[in-house]
Amino acid sequence: MSLLQDIRYGARMLASKPGVTAAAVLSLALGVGANSAVFSLIDAMMLKGLPGVESPQELVILGDGRSRGIAVSDEPVVAMFSYPRYRQLRDGAKTLTALAAIGSLDWTAYLRRGGEESPTAARTRLVSGEYFAMLGVQPARGRLLNGEDDRTTGGHPVAVLDYGYWQERFGADPAAVGSAVVLNERPFTIVGVAPESFGGERLGQRPDIYVPLMMQAEVMRDDVFLDRPDWSFLHLMGRLRPGTSLDQAQTELATLWRSMMEQEGGEQPSEAWTRGMERAAMTLQPGSNGYSGLGRLKDPLWLLLGVTTLVLLIACANVANLLLARGASRTREMGVRVALGADRTRLFTQMLVESLLLAALAGVAAALFALWSREALLSMTSTSARALSLAPGLDWRILSFTALVALATGLLFGVAPAWRAGKTNVSGAMRGGGRGTLGAGGGRLRTALVVGQAALSLLLLFGAGLFVLSLGKLARADVGFARESLLSIAIDPRGAGLEQSKQPEFARRLIAAVEAVPGVSSAVMLQQQIVNYGGYSSSIEIPGYEAAPGEDMDARMFFVTPGYFETVGTPLVAGRTFGPEDAEGSTPAVIVDEVFAERFFAGDDALAKTIQFDGDVGMVPVAGLASTAKLNNVREEARPTVYVSAYAYPQFLNAVTVRVNGDPAAIAGAVRRAIAKTEPRLPINDVTTVEKRLADQAAGDRMLLRLISGFGVLALLLAAVGLYGMLSYRVAGRTSEIGVRMAVGADRLDVLRLVLKEGLLLAGGGVLLGVLVAPFAAMAVRALLFQPEPWNVLALGSAATLLLVVAALAALAPSLRAARLDPVTALREE
Repeated sequence: MSLLQDIRYGARMLASKPGVTAAAVLSLALGVGANSAVFSLIDAMMLKGLPGVESPQELVILGDGRSRGIAVSDEPVVAMFSYPRYRQLRDGAKTLTALAAIGSLDWTAYLRRGGEESPTAARTRLVSGEYFAMLGVQPARGRLLNGEDDRTTGGHPVAVLDYGYWQERFGADPAAVGSAVVLNERPFTIVGVAPESFGGERLGQRPDIYVPLMMQAEVMRDDVFLDRPDWSFLHLMGRLRPGTSLDQAQTELATLWRSMMEQEGGEQPSEAWTRGMERAAMTLQPGSNGYSGLGRLKDPLWLLLGVTTLVLLIACANVANLLLARGASRTREMGVRVALGADRTRLFTQMLVESLLLAALAGVAAALFALWSREALLSMTSTSARALSLAPGLDWRILSFTALVALATGLLFGVAPAWRAGKTNVSGAMRGGGRGTLGAGGGRLRTALVVGQAALSLLLLFGAGLFVLSLGKLARADVGFARESLLSIAIDPRGAGLEQSKQPEFARRLIAAVEAVPGVSSAVMLQQQIVNYGGYSSSIEIPGYEAAPGEDMDARMFFVTPGYFETVGTPLVAGRTFGPEDAEGSTPAVIVDEVFAERFFAGDDALAKTIQFDGDVGMVPVAGLASTAKLNNVREEARPTVYVSAYAYPQFLNAVTVRVNGDPAAIAGAVRRAIAKTEPRLPINDVTTVEKRLADQAAGDRMLLRLISGFGVLALLLAAVGLYGMLSYRVAGRTSEIGVRMAVGADRLDVLRLVLKEGLLLAGGGVLLGVLVAPFAAMAVRALLFQPEPWNVLALGSAATLLLVVAALAALAPSLRAARLDPVTALREE
């Protein structure tokens, strides 16, 4: 009964000061809501497990699971797996109830429904027949793929639609199941629709269509390589048998894998095979979160959770200061209640209940704010709720988190005021009436809270400054080519049905057509757009180079047509560029970069060297030496790179790079039309400037900068409000002291300086504390910065200056109020 009375009394007290209550609720709601929004994304990406999957904690991933694409290597590797090796592992693993194979890349296929003239691109995922059963997924419509769809190479033209794709492309038509479509000019039948909650095993990269692995050649428009053990292009995911631990499964599969590799290597394995065996140990890792396609967001999200926690602490300090001040103003009330026999524990409980009511109101507002801000975060990360399979509202996990954080904050900011209320001194309260000097009503604690707020604000501003400097370095980074005035176009010759043998001739026609566009200086074709994640690699051998045990002998392969180095602006250090002598059918020659030469040639003449690649190419001479370039992303570490004539390997002609005179965006439309006129059926999947591609890669850095800056400004405002409230309370408590000072000769300017100095000293204490902690804050964000520095005086000095300026502005109003006091009136009131 007493608890209900405390709740009713607390509600009346909060309602009696609606302005103060609203300000406190808003401050807390911003802090709690921001934490809940960030946590909802962390929960979806890293904690909850794959959505729509049965018992995701039982899933395991074989190998490292990080590599994407196709690796052709005679050496045993576990970054990806070939189909024959998958079948041996599937049939031999006894610690797994099921093992499924998934294409490590989603392929762009072109789908056309009956009556449609033009196909549309569809993101297509190749999966084995065990895939859906292993994940425990049930269909929303029709059936899913099964073992019967995994029998005959090229003999199972069936597909399952993703739920979202079914809604968008098929209008959620139930008749879509069982209907015929044309996929890459091959008839397919839609047999089912995956459930809405299921987004695949690769979080954040939801496909449009699932197709049996047996249809590999039809989807990829390539040769069949399901029977080749040296073609690795699969990820493997399995489910542990009940009662089996991860360690037990790894022990079994590692033994099975080594036995398989020893059998493949034969009685006298090659040196390359032996070297590969030393770094190809089978490992298993938990698969509850699948192969996250959002790995780049994990560290930033944890950082943001830390940032929002700092903001929440500042908000708590503000509310605690507010409640301490209110408690001091209610000192007489508490004294009277104690004098009348009230139990001190009861006073503590009542004040704490009042704080928890305030936190409860903030928690309700925070849930609404979290829902809105989660959508804002998703838009800033270029990730959709559909890709993460997020429910439209907040589930019980997020609501529980919000409630717990609200409860914790209520206790955090409520305990100190409640404790002071429970320790009220009766005689002092009755005599002082609630007014006092600097130290009255918990002055030291309120001082510490204000100083702490300033320190936390400084850290957030310092972090924002570090990201500003990092973005500046990213924008000015040397990428090894002339990024200005470059246009990049992604195309798909195989999507146009062009035979591989005809692609070199098509490439020459396309380059000529593009170079005829007014404003175009030159054009080349290459394997993929510049500044694009992924690529191709191959194991190499260098005559005379002794590889260390377990040394990675892979080199990046980049396929380009003649004129590439002149077009992109990568300088050639020695030798020649590609020319007519490097056309299809000619003796292969390559160009290596400086990183390759420094590592493998040790100062020798690169043009006198030859290289051996995997396969039957033989020894290939080095024809040129190029400067180092960052072809994938600005942050990449320098890696050995080999350039190869794309005319000799026409299957790698999938992009066009154009050097223009002036603004490349201005003639992008004309270039697109020229390409379309050359081959009307050719899919043109992307037309962007290289500058924009570089800017897009820095989108995550800009997102962090905006968020940290926004939270930093919010923290600064909260700290300013806290300082303002603190000084206002102190001025009110020192009315008589100020009156005496002015009565004995102090002028208004002296009083102004006195209060202003006090405010700056409080802010200065926060700056000093923040400076001491700043090195640790810099270490926390170091991994997310580009070319980080251990210490940056500019960022720290700018943050400290901004904080002191805002503190001075916050202290100005209380200072002016104190200076305008009438000493006679002040002394009479005392």
